[in-house]
Amino acid sequence: MIEMEVARNGGTYDMAYAKKAMLVVVILPLLVMYTEAMLTPALPTIQKEFGINPNNVS
Repeated sequence: MIEMEVARNGGTYDMAYAKKAMLVVVILPLLVMYTEAMLTPALPTIQKEFGINPNNVS
């Protein structure tokens, strides 16, 4: 595989690293939103199981 480096202001910029970093920056928020979407409907059940009030369950 050919690694592409872009020269800018006297330094180099590794495009492969930039693509990997962008992948993490895009996927991580999606995973967090997915987890929250799965957890929200379960909050009433969690509240009943642990016998806590709605403020504490959130």
